[in-house]
Amino acid sequence: CTVSFAAAELKKYLLKVLLETEVSFAQKGEKTDGYVLDLSCGNALKFDCGYSITPMENGIALYGNGRVGALYAAYTFLRMQGIGWYYPEDDGEIVPPKSQTLNVPVKTCTYTPDMHDGRGLDIFAPLKDSNRFLLWMARNRMNVTADHIYTAALGEKLGMTFREGGHIFEPFLEPDKVLADGRTIWETHPEWYGLPRDCQRKKETAMSYQFCVSRPDLIDYLAGILIEMLRGEWKRVDIVNIWGFDCGNERSCHCADCQKLGNDTDRAIYFLSQLRKRLDTTEVKGVTLVGCAYEGTSTMDAPTKPIPENLFVRDSIVCYPIHRCYAHNFDDADCPTNSAYMRQIMPWLEEKHLPMVIGEYYNVSRYEDLPLLFTKRMKYEIPLYKRLGFSSITYMHPPLYDWGIRALNHTLLAELSWDTTADVDGIEKEYFERLYENYAGEIRQVYALMESASEHIGNYRNWWFSVLESLRLWNGGRPIRPLDLTGHFADYEELTTRLEKDLNARKESLRIMEAVIKRAKREALTCARADQAVNPEEARKFAVGNQMLTRLYALRRSFIWGVDELKLFFLLVQEYIDAERDVHNDARWMEIEAAYDKLSGYFYPQQYLTREVESYCEDALTRSQLQGVVDRRRLYKIKNGYFSGTDLI
Repeated sequence: CTVSFAAAELKKYLLKVLLETEVSFAQKGEKTDGYVLDLSCGNALKFDCGYSITPMENGIALYGNGRVGALYAAYTFLRMQGIGWYYPEDDGEIVPPKSQTLNVPVKTCTYTPDMHDGRGLDIFAPLKDSNRFLLWMARNRMNVTADHIYTAALGEKLGMTFREGGHIFEPFLEPDKVLADGRTIWETHPEWYGLPRDCQRKKETAMSYQFCVSRPDLIDYLAGILIEMLRGEWKRVDIVNIWGFDCGNERSCHCADCQKLGNDTDRAIYFLSQLRKRLDTTEVKGVTLVGCAYEGTSTMDAPTKPIPENLFVRDSIVCYPIHRCYAHNFDDADCPTNSAYMRQIMPWLEEKHLPMVIGEYYNVSRYEDLPLLFTKRMKYEIPLYKRLGFSSITYMHPPLYDWGIRALNHTLLAELSWDTTADVDGIEKEYFERLYENYAGEIRQVYALMESASEHIGNYRNWWFSVLESLRLWNGGRPIRPLDLTGHFADYEELTTRLEKDLNARKESLRIMEAVIKRAKREALTCARADQAVNPEEARKFAVGNQMLTRLYALRRSFIWGVDELKLFFLLVQEYIDAERDVHNDARWMEIEAAYDKLSGYFYPQQYLTREVESYCEDALTRSQLQGVVDRRRLYKIKNGYFSGTDLI
């Protein structure tokens, strides 16, 4: 099925790039005339992504070690012809003008992935179904994604490894969940919940502590649920992330039996091993279990005890440094954030260890689809991860559409996770010249400005330790604590100077985009042909439109959102600083209200919820995560008479 699909893709695209040609199919061994593309694979059932491309006397051989390798060989050969797939929308596909010849290598080229255990994307939400997205992944040799019901068949054809899980046990350990005997879990098994330091379990805080992994009956209960899911709704799943409650650090179970197991990581690995032991007694034992190193589960520190042998058969660990700083390289010893992570991570990679996955945060939920770019970090860090010993990479959370500037992040992620020595400069040159043609110079300038404005995003907007977190905890009155400078800004002056610089960079990017779009409108456009469609769906089939303008407007949309968000953010930082001194600036407050009103006037709807059907959209103000900050500050000002006789709202 996969090899047949690869052949069909070859035919489809070769007809687009070759002049006066016919492409026909023939079975292996059948006599054919003309130039031959010999597409084949070794063991079709072998999940091996490696492949080779070999010139022959009368053609070329595309050989995959397994079926997936054969598909990648076909796509690599098409990319040699100048075809590219930069994002899932139609205008993300690049097909060069037709030619009479094919570009072929002069000797055998072999290809094997550097991140050989998987190159993935964390995209778990129920409605994240997209055939186009899966095709983009396969065409760029990405192979780990979530199992979605409507695209599962295509995903299997494209050789995807399906991954599910994460913080999956919360719904099954809700204290009020009713068990088979009619009683709730809390009534029946309060001992299943983590014992706080004060040794007082309370129903209202039961899920604020990690559950008690030393309880065999609890493990039996959770393993039974997992096994039934793998027999049912997760029957196609190859990898399951097994994480504890997302409750943060210092939320361990303090019962004597858990304490004996070791640190929080030792306990999580013990739990993983016990699940593996129970799965191995069933027919679903072939599924890979992935433990987690992550602050949300207090498991960043390496284990202090030997890893159980039963996990070495197929299981692994994913490391998520959620607070990482993008102003510095990950191994920068002078960065207070990243250097701490390096000290925690290195022991994981020493001596005998499980396969390690690095989980990146190029679009973590707190970043809210802002126009962020990390090419400098990616060029250096993905090869670094390989050198450190990581064998797989993933990131949170890829949008399904409207990538805009982020398409370059995804392009580099795909290329570097396959080949960490890839020619990044060449890849970027092709990216700009193919997508933006005559406007490549200006767009390169725009990307450089936006990347500069992306560097401190983690320090501005991250979870727990960030400027945004300080704002969100503000009651609107005189602050009781200073803004969290995250160890990256010496004082408020340095913070506000950098914020102003980043805001100006985003504004300048938008200004350049407006000028480029104006110029593009004046130049020759491809026009949609006249039609007599009877409904909107049919009308779309007639439309051709101008792909260049489509690409430029995608950038412009995200830049508007980026400018509006950072403007309100910067204004509120200044307001907070003045509030510490009990200073009130009426002119600034009018700017805050104007920014607030503008953000409330349009949608930026993508979300990354894991257990909810996404049947709603959120406006840009909600997505800024700043609405409550403004509302509380406004209420404080009203109650204390600062708006008396004025028109500041």
